[in-house]
Amino acid sequence: MKNIKKKISLLISILFIVSIFPISNFNVNQFIYDNNVYADNLPINNPTSLSLSETSDTLPVGGTDTLTALLVTPGNATNSDINNAVKWTSSNINVTTVDSTGKVTAVSAGTATITATLGNKKASCTVTVNTPVTSVTLNKTTDILTVGSTDTLTATVAPDNATNKAVTWSSSDTNVATVDNTGKVTAVDAGTATITVTTVDGSKTASCTVTVNIPVTSVTLNKATDTLTVGGTDTLTATVAPDNATNQAVTWTSSNNAIATVDATGKVTAVSAGTAAITVTTVDGSKTASCTVTVNNQNITTPTVKSISVDKSTVTSGDMITVTLNAEGSISGPITIYYDPPSGNARKVVILSKNSNGTYSGYISIGQYDAVGLWKVDGILLTDVAGNSILINNTESNPPYRTNNTTDLSSGDFTIKGTVQNITTPTVKSISVDKSTVTSGDMITVTLNAEGSISGPITIYYDPPSGNARKVVILSKNSNGTYSGYISIGQYDAVGLWKVDGILLTDVAGNSILINNTESNPPYRTNNTTDLSSGDFTVK
Repeated sequence: MKNIKKKISLLISILFIVSIFPISNFNVNQFIYDNNVYADNLPINNPTSLSLSETSDTLPVGGTDTLTALLVTPGNATNSDINNAVKWTSSNINVTTVDSTGKVTAVSAGTATITATLGNKKASCTVTVNTPVTSVTLNKTTDILTVGSTDTLTATVAPDNATNKAVTWSSSDTNVATVDNTGKVTAVDAGTATITVTTVDGSKTASCTVTVNIPVTSVTLNKATDTLTVGGTDTLTATVAPDNATNQAVTWTSSNNAIATVDATGKVTAVSAGTAAITVTTVDGSKTASCTVTVNNQNITTPTVKSISVDKSTVTSGDMITVTLNAEGSISGPITIYYDPPSGNARKVVILSKNSNGTYSGYISIGQYDAVGLWKVDGILLTDVAGNSILINNTESNPPYRTNNTTDLSSGDFTIKGTVQNITTPTVKSISVDKSTVTSGDMITVTLNAEGSISGPITIYYDPPSGNARKVVILSKNSNGTYSGYISIGQYDAVGLWKVDGILLTDVAGNSILINNTESNPPYRTNNTTDLSSGDFTVK
């Protein structure tokens, strides 16, 4: 009886305490009482099973994911209630960690099991952590292939410890180049294609630009042998096969440049008698072809003048004369005709070019200062194919360089009529130097006063005190009408008195006037002398 009273008293005490301190005030996450689970103080009656939102998961290092616990129960608890009540654990916190809300964080590559526990119920998720790919590179960014050839590109995935290093390969134009799953590139046709490697993890890419050329298979020449005479030329033609070869460039060489040379276009020039092989080589593939060139000495016929004529035999100032010449022999280059004036020394020089009909022609312009009277052909200068000069003089002229090779060339003469502009013969009035005594490094200014119909600059010749190293000074006209020029004294110039040897002037008609110093003894002495000693100077 006493025991019954004690139990009743204890039960009343418990009920009193519970009425004052209900279960909701207990700070517990979950507990079991009478086969019921209490989650956050909410009874979950008779839980039948616990599951997770994922049974497996894959994350990169540093990645996160949140798992959700799912409970089958007759009660009215929500998944949120369950997640807060579930106890979360990781089998390897070096691989993954998990917090109280089910948030999983990937730490390093590997596999770990995340377990959720609610009462006596458990559920788990296997998490695999990968090291992600950060980049991919190729061993080449450009490549050149010929049709039919292959090359294998190598892809390097970073980092070295990336979990998934698998890659795929693609070509931007499979008509030009294809690529297999090992990176082997096959050249299909001429053109350019981009080969791209892509990582399966992260879709990182790298590319290589592949240029496909059509290779040269052969080269031929239009001649296997050739015969030339010294001075002659011929152009060889190279044909590269196939016609659509990408690089058809060639180079040319001669086995003996002393006999025959060849330029970049295949033009062969015969130099001397003998035999030489001319070889063409393709830049692509070094294919070759050769031509044997035999060079013979020339049979040179001495050039001769057959006839000369002018279209006008009488002219006046402003007229133009056409000179036509027939010549025979082994002639090379243009022909030059020299005309002597009726007075003065202003000769005319006419250059004749070869016409399509084999004749030679040139032109003479008659100027306002040209001397009135008969202009005679003085001589005709021709050059043969061996480079020899042949001067043919007019039988009626008296050229300064007389040869025994004379011909009547009077049919090339012409007469100028009319009145010549008044020409005053140039003369020197005075000459001076700003320094009469100088040393090495000095500069002398020479000033000259001259009168007459002067054309162009004036030239002064100085004779040294010893040796034959003359000084030549060119004087230009100043705004005040005087002429001046400069003499630089060098360290090797002879010491002593330097004398003016002569002064050369030209009039408006082209006549040259040489004025000699009375005290000098120039090599070309004239009777036109003047005391020019005021232009002398001494080097000390």
